[in-house]
Amino acid sequence: MSKFYKHERASLTNRPESDRDEIFFDGWAINIEESVCYVTYISSEHGGGEKKFIISKQDYGKAKVGKKGLLDLIAKYNKFGE
Repeated sequence: MSKFYKHERASLTNRPESDRDEIFFDGWAINIEESVCYVTYISSEHGGGEKKFIISKQDYGKAKVGKKGLLDLIAKYNKFGE
Protein backbone atom coordinates (compact mmCIF):
# COMPACT_ATOMS: atom_id res chain seq x y z
CA MET A 1 0.00 0.00 0.00
CA SER A 2 2.50 2.59 -1.03
CA LYS A 3 1.32 5.82 -2.48
CA PHE A 4 3.29 8.59 -4.08
CA TYR A 5 2.67 12.07 -2.71
CA LYS A 6 3.76 15.24 -4.43
CA HIS A 7 5.04 17.97 -2.15
CA GLU A 8 5.53 21.60 -2.97
CA ARG A 9 9.04 22.88 -2.41
CA ALA A 10 9.08 25.38 0.38
CA SER A 11 11.80 27.69 1.52
CA LEU A 12 13.33 26.66 4.80
CA THR A 13 14.46 30.16 5.60
CA ASN A 14 12.39 33.26 5.32
CA ARG A 15 14.69 36.23 5.07
CA PRO A 16 13.35 39.47 6.43
CA GLU A 17 13.16 42.35 4.02
CA SER A 18 16.40 44.29 3.96
CA ASP A 19 16.44 47.99 4.59
CA ARG A 20 19.14 50.30 3.34
CA ASP A 21 21.70 49.62 6.09
CA GLU A 22 20.91 45.99 6.99
CA ILE A 23 21.54 43.06 4.67
CA PHE A 24 20.46 39.52 5.53
CA PHE A 25 22.24 36.37 4.38
CA ASP A 26 21.59 32.71 5.26
CA GLY A 27 21.93 32.70 9.04
CA TRP A 28 23.69 36.04 9.48
CA ALA A 29 23.40 39.73 8.74
CA ILE A 30 25.44 42.90 8.45
CA ASN A 31 24.18 46.29 9.52
CA ILE A 32 25.17 49.85 10.34
CA GLU A 33 24.13 51.47 13.61
CA GLU A 34 25.24 55.04 14.31
CA SER A 35 28.08 54.83 11.74
CA VAL A 36 29.41 51.55 13.20
CA CYS A 37 29.29 48.36 11.10
CA TYR A 38 28.30 45.08 12.76
CA VAL A 39 27.96 41.39 11.95
CA THR A 40 25.28 39.42 13.79
CA TYR A 41 24.67 35.68 13.71
CA ILE A 42 23.21 32.88 15.79
CA SER A 43 25.92 30.74 17.34
CA SER A 44 25.65 26.96 17.13
CA GLU A 45 27.78 26.40 20.23
CA HIS A 46 26.26 24.90 23.36
CA GLY A 47 23.82 27.45 24.69
CA GLY A 48 23.89 29.31 21.38
CA GLY A 49 22.57 32.81 21.30
CA GLU A 50 23.12 35.82 19.12
CA LYS A 51 26.69 36.96 18.54
CA LYS A 52 27.55 40.46 17.37
CA PHE A 53 30.88 42.13 16.60
CA ILE A 54 32.18 45.27 14.94
CA ILE A 55 33.74 45.19 11.46
CA SER A 56 35.33 47.86 9.26
CA LYS A 57 33.40 49.77 6.62
CA GLN A 58 35.62 48.19 3.97
CA ASP A 59 34.64 44.68 5.13
CA TYR A 60 30.99 45.75 5.31
CA GLY A 61 31.23 46.74 1.65
CA LYS A 62 32.94 43.47 0.68
CA ALA A 63 30.35 41.40 2.54
CA LYS A 64 27.54 43.40 0.94
CA VAL A 65 28.68 42.41 -2.58
CA GLY A 66 29.53 38.81 -1.59
CA LYS A 67 33.32 39.02 -1.51
CA LYS A 68 33.48 38.13 2.21
CA GLY A 69 31.43 35.58 4.09
CA LEU A 70 30.66 35.02 7.74
CA LEU A 71 33.60 32.67 8.32
CA ASP A 72 35.98 35.14 6.65
CA LEU A 73 34.82 37.89 9.00
CA ILE A 74 34.92 35.70 12.11
CA ALA A 75 38.45 34.57 11.25
CA LYS A 76 39.66 38.12 10.54
CA TYR A 77 38.23 39.57 13.73
CA ASN A 78 39.30 36.52 15.78
CA LYS A 79 35.91 35.89 17.35
CA PHE A 80 36.12 32.10 17.67
CA GLY A 81 35.20 31.05 21.19
CA GLU A 82 33.90 34.41 22.34
